[in-house]
Order: sequence, then structure tokens, then C-alpha cells
Amino acid sequence: QWKPVAWSDEATFETGKRGKIYVTRRPEEKNCRECIQFVYRSGRVSVMVWAAIGWDWKSELVFLERKEGKRGICSTAYKEQVLDTVIRPHYASLSPEQKEKFIFMEDGAKVYKGAARLWRLNYGIKGFDWPPSSLDLNPIKKVWRWIKHEITKLESVPTLKEDMKEVLRELWKEVKPED
Repeated sequence: QWKPVAWSDEATFETGKRGKIYVTRRPEEKNCRECIQFVYRSGRVSVMVWAAIGWDWKSELVFLERKEGKRGICSTAYKEQVLDTVIRPHYASLSPEQKEKFIFMEDGAKVYKGAARLWRLNYGIKGFDWPPSSLDLNPIKKVWRWIKHEITKLESVPTLKEDMKEVLRELWKEVKPED
């Protein structure tokens, strides 16, 4: 029954960030310099991506860009960058029987309302209505976690936005829908 579901989500990756680092120390080592992980934050840039996975399908990786004058990704930007360019062609490639069963899974983020909601209604694309504060069982979350873990294993974490995008493209290529 999960075959017709396309699980989608966005994630943010920060340049120059290796992830959480845990330091174990004894109480008397509280201020020991060897037990302190110093962090340099200046110049970090966020890269926001969107993707979807399904039973035997994987979308392209989309680097979301905010619209001029907006603080973040708005519903119109999401519609233009994801729904029009990725979901519409995928949906059009489905047989009538597959279209009838197709479910496009999104979480409850505000970006999926407004222009994006109207777009889905116009195309007759069904989704799930997740209640607020519910468990997030979307399997693509595991993909994002795996990618973030792989980035922590790199010899040097990308510090430039374009370098981070290239690393994300390469890691996304390794994702197999059957996994």
C-alpha cells in the first residue's frame, strides 16, 4: 500500500559545520583546553535542499532559493522550484491507474500551504493531512540523516556554498530507491 507514495522533505546543510561533537571528560577536567571543542562560525552559509523518494523512484535534488525580498522559502518559490519542475513531470509520466493511487507526502510546514496547496488541488494530487506535533515517519528523514553523517566523515567539510552543493549532489547520487 506504500508503493504509490512519494515521500518528500527539505533539509538544510551548513557550510563549515561538521555536526555535533561530543566530548567526554571527568569533572576535574571542566576547563581543560584539551577537552574543549572550539567552534568558528563566521562565514557559514546554509544550503537548503528538497527531494522526494518513492517505491521505485527518486527525484532530482533541488537546491531551494528564496525569492527576492523574502526571508525564507515561500509557497510560490516552492511551487516554482519543486512542484512545477519536479512533481508535475513525474505525475504526468504516471499511467491513469497510477495517478489515481498517487499520494504526495509533505509535512505540515507553512511553505506547503497557499500557492502550493492550490497547485496540488488544481492537479488533483492527493496528500496526507498530518496533525500538528505528530510523529514524523517520513523515510526521507533517514536519507537526510545519512547524508549529514557522511559529511561529518569528510576529511574537510566544505566551506563554500558551491562546494557543499557538489558534495550533496555526489551523496544524492548514492541514494538508491530500493534502499
